[in-house]
Amino acid sequence: MIRIGISGFGAMGQLHASHLLKGLVPGAQLCAVYDPDAARRKAAGALSAEIACCQTLEELLEKVDAVVLASPHALHVPHALAALQSGRHVLTEKPLGVRASQAQQAVDLAAEKGLVYCVMFDQRALPVCRRVKALLDAGEIGAVRRTVLIQTDCYRPQSYFDSGAWRGTWKLEGGGMLVNQCSHAMDLLCWWLGMPEFVSANVGYGKWHQIEVDDDISCFARYPGGGTLHFLASTADVPGINLFEIQGDAGKLAIDRESGALRVYRLDEPEPAFSQSFAGGIGAPGCTCEELRFDAAERGHLRVLQNFAAAIAGREKPLAPAVEAMDALRLTQAIYLSSWLGRGVAAPFEDEAFDALFVPRQEQSKPHAAKQVCIDFNAVWKK
Repeated sequence: MIRIGISGFGAMGQLHASHLLKGLVPGAQLCAVYDPDAARRKAAGALSAEIACCQTLEELLEKVDAVVLASPHALHVPHALAALQSGRHVLTEKPLGVRASQAQQAVDLAAEKGLVYCVMFDQRALPVCRRVKALLDAGEIGAVRRTVLIQTDCYRPQSYFDSGAWRGTWKLEGGGMLVNQCSHAMDLLCWWLGMPEFVSANVGYGKWHQIEVDDDISCFARYPGGGTLHFLASTADVPGINLFEIQGDAGKLAIDRESGALRVYRLDEPEPAFSQSFAGGIGAPGCTCEELRFDAAERGHLRVLQNFAAAIAGREKPLAPAVEAMDALRLTQAIYLSSWLGRGVAAPFEDEAFDALFVPRQEQSKPHAAKQVCIDFNAVWKK
């Protein structure tokens, strides 16, 4: 039986604890919880007499084989390094970290020690996202020409940022919606399409909220081969939308995140061939559309947690290994870097260039006084 500890007993830590305590993760049990807040430790202890409530991370690590990190973003890598150094497997909440230069150290340490190191990129476990991956890998829509992602369905009022001293700050959140609400989109883009070779971004920092970090994003990226990405996001648009379309030269994938539908458009003839052979002046190749339906309410958190335990036991390969999450982190850094420099940036996206501009922001960051706010994350997750 794998003994699992949870570091950070906020909303996500409580969700993972619930899955473990209900026996939904075969071969794993929750043994310990660490949180610097005494009230949260008390809440964890009330769930089961078998949970050790720890006042330090070191105390927790002595009692477990693996740890789930659900602490503020800037603590993900330091806590991961401590856990990996002690020989413990790690599953970290997203993002992997706030600086790729630091995260790379943890990735390298896990490889050196032969430990499982994963990220809670739960959308990789969703059937609709896995189908998109399979279709792209199989070349179902041909060469990708254009990807459009609009993520404005993650509205947050000011009280959300006021609910925690770490929210909306460079010091502890390490960024805004790019590292929080959009982190899954960053991962899916890299998982499905690979890394772009050029990024140009305009980012609003505290544009709509009283925060230090980003809440409005407009980004253009170019991929090897000429494909492009147009990415728009905001936490201030009401009503918002979630549009994800990938256009190829032989078809298109359109994901309706609200309904859970995936529409697969297939051209009767690839556009380049049709364009060269058609003599009618104005026309277009025939097209069929297959609509695939998935459960829009399904969440992948449990599946990733189950996979983490199975990977430790050697039964499965990790769904979201930290080494792959490095791409999403570096794409995020490229967007920030472009906005700070006021120009586009080209690959390779160097960690040193990002750190030179990020570290001063983090050092000058000022966490604010948190207000008592009750956030219904179940309602948030249903969107």
